[in-house]
Order: sequence, then C-alpha cells, then structure tokens
Amino acid sequence: MRFDYLHSPKPMLVARILEVRVPERFHSALFALAGALAVVAGAWGIDAYRLREALRIQAVYQQHFDQADSALKQTDVYYGRVRTIVDLDRRVREIAASGDSDARTLAEIANGLPQHAWLTGISHDAGGLALDGRAKDLSVVSRVIYGLMQTRDLRSPSLVSVAADNEHGLYAGMKYEIHVDGAAQ
Repeated sequence: MRFDYLHSPKPMLVARILEVRVPERFHSALFALAGALAVVAGAWGIDAYRLREALRIQAVYQQHFDQADSALKQTDVYYGRVRTIVDLDRRVREIAASGDSDARTLAEIANGLPQHAWLTGISHDAGGLALDGRAKDLSVVSRVIYGLMQTRDLRSPSLVSVAADNEHGLYAGMKYEIHVDGAAQ
C-alpha cells in the first residue's frame, strides 16, 4: 500500500464517475449524443454571438437615429422661425410700400390746395378717397377741385356736397366734401 501525502484524495462523486464503464454497444449512441450536443452548443454559441453583435449594431443605429431626429426637430424649429420672419418681412414691406404711397398721395393733395382751403378729414372709401374740408368761399372750392385735377395719382375729383358754414349765426366759410377716384388703399 502506498500513501500520497501531498495530494488529497479524489472526491467520491468524481471517483464514482471515473469508475463507470459504458458498455461497448452504447459507444456509438454516446458518440452521436456527444456530437449532437457539440453541434447544438456550437450553433447556440454562434447565435449568441450574432445576437450580441446585432444588439450592438442596433444600439449604434439607434444613437444615429436619435441624433438625426434631434437635428430634424431643430431644423423644423428653425424653418418655422424663418417662415415667420419671412412673413413678417413681407408684411412690413407691404406696410412700408403702402405708407409711401399714402404719403405721396397726401403730399400731392396738400400741394394742390390753394390758399384759404383746409382739409378736415381724409378717408378711404370703396372707389378712392373722400376729402372733407373748409374753404373761404366757392371760388376757393373750385380751385381745390382744379388742384386735384392736376395731380398724377388721383383721377376724377367730383364735388359731393358744399354748404355754408354758419357758426353761432355768423358766416364762417364753406364746408365741402369731394370724392377722388384712384387712390391706392
């Protein structure tokens, strides 16, 4: 009998497994089972690797998608701001152009007024401008109409009404209303 003091004895389970002998008639079945297990384990290992790679690629693509989606949302915000600014610019230009047109019209009317004629109101109506004012007498009213005929942008001044203006029973001149075609609105 020999004793080995350096090595510990094998555990009982391992010793029992090593003592088991498979009959020779089961060797082919055991090799087939071991081969099938090896194939299944290999296929499972390959699929696990492919799944890990697919998840990694999915994470990368998801990150790229999130970045592109964020950039698209920012682009939509900027596009909306640009459209708003362009619309405001267009409106401001239209207002400025109409203001220039109205200023030219007012300057033409004012330059065509003779002495002793005053405008008390100017308003747009369906076909042009309605002018209200006061004048010293009828000859001044006729010179107002003649001055409006000389303007470039206004056409067909017509006298709508004229009346004597009596304040507190005293004669204070004439009130008149004139309609002019062709004023831009």
